[in-house]
Amino acid sequence: ANFNMEKEEGVRPMDKSFYVIVATVKGLKKAQKAVRKAEKEFDLESFVIHPAGDKYYYISTGGFDDSESSRMELKRVYRARTEDTFNGKPWVLEVK
Repeated sequence: ANFNMEKEEGVRPMDKSFYVIVATVKGLKKAQKAVRKAEKEFDLESFVIHPAGDKYYYISTGGFDDSESSRMELKRVYRARTEDTFNGKPWVLEVK
């Protein structure tokens, strides 16, 4: 797994293999704003992850050890219809 060496404030360490992503943004401030929006507008508890060396921050509703669990979460998140607000359908990030 790919871990952040220096911890960023408000960014969750990546210790799972699969993450359901509802939004992708540049910059931590935008990411934190997107988390608040996901929670307020869609009632989706979420958090920020930032793979080391990646220019993007990802807004995730959950991290999982197996793909089956991530697919179940993806189905749940699809029902929230976030795609118009966050420019694209939710997807699964697999951490190598």
